[in-house]
Amino acid sequence: MYNHRCLMHNIVKGEFPCDKCEKIFPYEKSLKRHVKRFHKDKNKFECELCNRGFSAPCYLSEHVHRVHENVYKYVCNICNKGFIQLKNLKEHEKIEHEGFRYTCQQCEKSYKKEVSYKLHMKTHNEEFVQAKYPCEQCSSIFSLKRRLVLHVKRKHSDWKGTACVRCGKLAKNMKRHLRTHTGEKPYPCSQCEKSFASFSARQNHLRVHTKEKPYRCDTCDKRFTQRSTLVVHMRYHTGERPYSCRFCLKRFVTKTLLKDHRCKTDDGYLREICT
Repeated sequence: MYNHRCLMHNIVKGEFPCDKCEKIFPYEKSLKRHVKRFHKDKNKFECELCNRGFSAPCYLSEHVHRVHENVYKYVCNICNKGFIQLKNLKEHEKIEHEGFRYTCQQCEKSYKKEVSYKLHMKTHNEEFVQAKYPCEQCSSIFSLKRRLVLHVKRKHSDWKGTACVRCGKLAKNMKRHLRTHTGEKPYPCSQCEKSFASFSARQNHLRVHTKEKPYRCDTCDKRFTQRSTLVVHMRYHTGERPYSCRFCLKRFVTKTLLKDHRCKTDDGYLREICT
């Protein structure tokens, strides 16, 4: 039935990003429904707290509960992450807490998302030709043009992100930024009781348990668990000190060392913390 619908009605599953926000949808129809719901007739039903508009009162009510009141109909009993639909909660529990993955039987690669798994399976087809979309401004290469467009928007354009309705700061990943306000940490460590606000933070933490140190210094062969630590380490070899005190002009390898720095005035008194 699914194959029939795809062939007869030209339904293509892939990745369809919204041009007005950061969401990505598996079907073009889902994207159109999202645009109609959130980005058309925006002034018809407006939120009094953030001035965001909606096409229907039910969508406005859902927005207020979810964004401003942090109220969800379905909540995970393990990490307290909230969901609008029951199927999303079930999928979250299966993937994040039960460790379910879509695994390729030919090369054993695994994926959290079914759409990513199906796109990967195409690479094992003899007639499949991997499309490559290189970024003209850096060395990044993407298999989907839409991914390239998002990359250019986030990394090489003047776009600084969306303003947070709570603090006014610009964030390129608003969903992740809002966790700094809610305290939500939906990524628990499978080896200990710690939880993290982002997937990448958890991956970095897991190296504490696995003892993996994938980042190596080419000068002294010392290895590190995080790339950011390697970057700081390399400054001791190169002599780079990118952070300077605005009073005494002393330079430091990290912003933290600069903030901890104190310098004296001409009459011997300590100045305020340097920033």
